Amino acid sequence: MNLAKRLPAIITLLLASALGATLQAQTPVEKRTASEAKKTVAKAGDQPPTPRMMTRPTYPGKRRAAKKSGIVLIDFTIETDGRVQRAGAAWSSDRGFEAEAVKAVSKWRFEPAIIDGRKTATPMQVPIVFQFGDLRVPLNEAAKAVPEGVYRMSEFVVSVR
Repeated sequence: MNLAKRLPAIITLLLASALGATLQAQTPVEKRTASEAKKTVAKAGDQPPTPRMMTRPTYPGKRRAAKKSGIVLIDFTIETDGRVQRAGAAWSSDRGFEAEAVKAVSKWRFEPAIIDGRKTATPMQVPIVFQFGDLRVPLNEAAKAVPEGVYRMSEFVVSVR
């Protein structure tokens, strides 16, 4: 079967099991037919991208002084060398949080995904939550939708008091 057709399900299954992350695929498994699910089962030797280094974002000074919380949804690609490329804000509750979130994610490093014995570039998303005290801002409805072929990691929370 074509690797491009299997890749979304393979990465979702592998990341969920290896990272313990809550990932959301565009098409939930329960909506697939049994034959489609069997076709996308990960092969022995396939591996998800594995974080090697995740830099914590700096809480923006002006937002901290104002006691504001916010969230930024970052789109990025893990390349075959494990580096993050094309990191950018897909959505944010407050643009004042975007630069620090993008800067931190751009420094992250991964062991790349291995699919069918080959290192594979992987499109990803991660919500970066800036939480001041107990104040928390949720993703809006539009940002909750995961684009087809993109995999979402669990929230990365930056909390201050």
